[in-house]
Amino acid sequence: MKKFFFIGVFILLLFASAIYHYNNLVRKNYSIEFNGKVEKVIYSIKGEPTVSINGKTFDLPVNLWDFNHKIEKGDSLIKSKDSMVIKLIKYKTGQVIFCN
Repeated sequence: MKKFFFIGVFILLLFASAIYHYNNLVRKNYSIEFNGKVEKVIYSIKGEPTVSINGKTFDLPVNLWDFNHKIEKGDSLIKSKDSMVIKLIKYKTGQVIFCN
């Protein structure tokens, strides 16, 4: 019986930890603001893009925004402060993609 109790507590702690870290990630990225052309984009092994816009570098975690490797150099990215929506405008086609 104690074994099941400890397993339950462990699972509950893992779940609480995951929620805590996700909320911190959202809070950290909520106030970021950018508007401009992508000067450089690098994808990590996990597929997370790191983009340079107007000389500043931004990490875009895939658990918040999953662009599925669609961001390319020359594309425009727009994110307003206090919003989690990113607007991607493709430079070749003008296609607009929203990610939130």
